[in-house]
Amino acid sequence: MKTISTALAAHLGLSCTTVCVLWKVKRTDGTILGFTNHDVDVTYNDGSDTVDYEALTGYTPSAVESGSDLGTDNLQVTAFLDADAITEADLRAGLYNYADIQMRLVNYADLTMGDLKIRKGTLGQVKLQNGEFVAEIRGLTFWLTSVLGETYGPGCRADLGDAQCQVNLALLAQNGHVATVTDNETFVPASGLSPAAPDYFNYGIVTWTSGANDGALMEVANWDRTTIKLFESMPYAIAIGDTFTIEPGCNKGTDCNTKFVGIKLLDGTTTGSGGNILNKHSEDFIPGMDSILAVGIN
Repeated sequence: MKTISTALAAHLGLSCTTVCVLWKVKRTDGTILGFTNHDVDVTYNDGSDTVDYEALTGYTPSAVESGSDLGTDNLQVTAFLDADAITEADLRAGLYNYADIQMRLVNYADLTMGDLKIRKGTLGQVKLQNGEFVAEIRGLTFWLTSVLGETYGPGCRADLGDAQCQVNLALLAQNGHVATVTDNETFVPASGLSPAAPDYFNYGIVTWTSGANDGALMEVANWDRTTIKLFESMPYAIAIGDTFTIEPGCNKGTDCNTKFVGIKLLDGTTTGSGGNILNKHSEDFIPGMDSILAVGIN
């Protein structure tokens, strides 16, 4: 049930109103941004934060769709990218992934009336094109679609370095800096990384510790003993001398048995000749659909 003050309810009953919508965006790093469809900026305290809501030009919200069947609420907003607010580089860097979104209606002529909460959720899929972004707002019922249990399958369900996998990534991470740059996703480290076996860092993570991308991270697509190629371009230019930390990756298949032999685990033990097979969360010999549907021919 939505609550509203008596004064704001009376105002909304008038034939002519002075209301606007406030959007509060709280990123996972704690940064708070505010936007409004009013033609001037609005400063409002919602009880937890005092936010300056910026008048955002080119802002177009869709209709809010809600149902009684616990389906995910649907809402989209389209707006122009703004160099001082929401930038393409920040969106591509994932700074807005799972950002908390709150929408509320206020009387901009009398903010003491309080607000009417319209929607609360998280930022979902973002599309970028022609200088605009289209953001999907996922309501609270979205989390009811999350899978909480596990399913059997040939692919490992653990993530490298987590409590199930047990590989101690802190002991395997290596530091380096850039010697040459091909583009924003391909570069050569200044010195060879050890061990230098090809594919060792495939699916691993590069975390930048200096330069324009400081703090950003990206998955490694390929390591061929000399060159690192990332899965996607970094949001900012990679420069010679930029420092980074790199961790090995796992293909969730054979790497568990072969790559992680004789390494320390989080519980203090050391893996043997079979690698980390004891902590592998997959069922390699479950028959797939091809085997299930196969028909024997005599």
